[in-house]
Amino acid sequence: LMICMRTDIFQPFEQYSQDAAKFSDQIRGGRPAAGFDKVLMAGDLERERRQACLDVGSVTITDGVAEGLRAAAISVGETAWD
Repeated sequence: LMICMRTDIFQPFEQYSQDAAKFSDQIRGGRPAAGFDKVLMAGDLERERRQACLDVGSVTITDGVAEGLRAAAISVGETAWD
């Protein structure tokens, strides 16, 4: 489910943005569940993984993903890598 709305109808966008950032900080500042070291929100892991890839300059993929990319390349007449 995805709900989209114009937040500027309810309050100025700048205020909404500040309130959303404050809310996110409150959520992330909560006590993590047992076995976890921090509280995450939707998109946090993806942002962390993206930054890690940018830091090392490459993306690690599984063998299955690599095989799927090879098959897709070959299916459209492109050369697959070794």
